[in-house]
Amino acid sequence: MIQQKIWFTLLLLLSFSLAVVSCGSSPNPAAADALKELRKMSGAVEMGLNLQEYTSRMIDMKAGVDEKLSEVPDGEMKQEIKAAQQSYIDAKTLWNSAVTYDNVYPRSEENKAIFLKYTFSKVGESVPKEVALSAVWATANKHIEKATEMNNKK
Repeated sequence: MIQQKIWFTLLLLLSFSLAVVSCGSSPNPAAADALKELRKMSGAVEMGLNLQEYTSRMIDMKAGVDEKLSEVPDGEMKQEIKAAQQSYIDAKTLWNSAVTYDNVYPRSEENKAIFLKYTFSKVGESVPKEVALSAVWATANKHIEKATEMNNKK
């Protein structure tokens, strides 16, 4: 009788442990959806867009990511998703400032902050537009990859 109780208790504990582990092991669906939006943006950038197309897609991406982020718990994964999204916004800011030039200049406070964040030039020096945008988009992709890994490990 005592052995039955012990086995029953062990079986219960094992079942509970498996239930807890399985609950924490599946990816967060909202994070997966937000990352899907970011990957669509990344794919569009790889294919090549003009500024108008980029702006339109960025608005859609931002709306989709913002909608899903409210369902993602605070933490490092959420910060990575936000950082990727911000990289696309930063790229648009730089691209807007380079519409009439082939280079991006750190003249405005906003551009200076972006230059410091991505460190693709010495302070005060201009950067070819393609170099700046590529660096910012590469950073976005790193954040997407990191957040994806984190979500898949859940």
